Amino acid sequence: MVDTPIPVKKSASPNWWMKGRNAGTEGSPSEAYVVDSDLAVLITNILDKLTITPVTDSIVVVAENTYTDPISVKPNFNAVLTVQDIADGSAVTVQQSYNNGSWEDREYIIMDCAGYSIPVLESNLRLRAGIKTGDFGSGSTTIRLSQG
Repeated sequence: MVDTPIPVKKSASPNWWMKGRNAGTEGSPSEAYVVDSDLAVLITNILDKLTITPVTDSIVVVAENTYTDPISVKPNFNAVLTVQDIADGSAVTVQQSYNNGSWEDREYIIMDCAGYSIPVLESNLRLRAGIKTGDFGSGSTTIRLSQG
């Protein structure tokens, strides 16, 4: 796992150099690697896809038409839904939006669940979870939506 950005400097030659970290004082660059520019771009893209920034929102719903903040989930990862103490007569809906478009219903939950996995295959997809107008009973419901 990379803990700092990899500095890349363009040179006059077709190769670029990148500083790495190995021996020496912790936190200081100690070796230089010559890397082709296409390889540097590939490495950056791979690291971006492998790096998962935890994205989570959790709310306690006490009224209808209340949702978590939208989360963006990377393609080929899962969103994870947890519903606790669902209010009597309530239903939780997970909605999705492509490219910041309109919200579409995706999942419908009527009971408590922990770690319910929602696969995400598309890019530019946002998810939110909540209780739609007309689906709220009485009491309160805790909803947690995160990238898994």
